[in-house]
Amino acid sequence: LHISPRAVMTGGETMGAAAREHIRHSFDTAVRASYGASEFLPIAWECAHGHLHVNEDWVILEPVDERYRPVPRGHASHTVLLTNLANLVQPLIRYDLGDQVTLHAKRCACGSPLPTLELGGRSDDVLRVPSRRRKGETVSLLPMALCTVIEEECKLFDFQLQQHDDHTLVLRIPH
Repeated sequence: LHISPRAVMTGGETMGAAAREHIRHSFDTAVRASYGASEFLPIAWECAHGHLHVNEDWVILEPVDERYRPVPRGHASHTVLLTNLANLVQPLIRYDLGDQVTLHAKRCACGSPLPTLELGGRSDDVLRVPSRRRKGETVSLLPMALCTVIEEECKLFDFQLQQHDDHTLVLRIPH
């Protein structure tokens, strides 16, 4: 491509440092992440200081533990509840996203009054398998990545992938 973007905005699954640097170098521009979901796309945006700011004038995020009790700022949640303040046609109130987040108490140096958060990932659908590099550690297999491979490579669109233990994944398909 012969383009010169002022910035590249990303979304979807979490982007690693190597991919971020590759994009930044390839386009010679700033790379900014966003955090969203099908239920509400612009939950948070990344500032120039590298922090995700919650669009709290449009959405309420409530980090909670396994029993849906509030988690204090600075602590990782088990999941997060989303209330969409912008959708008047189909309101979502305290919808369980299944994402692990940490809301920070400190203000960002960029000057925005909006709170910042750190993403820990999805807690309900992620498969974890033993790492080949480090004994005792696990590697997370993200649902979007797995589904894409199964759909694209196997042409399967109606399936269930279930983890039985650290070394056994079962793929169920209709007859």
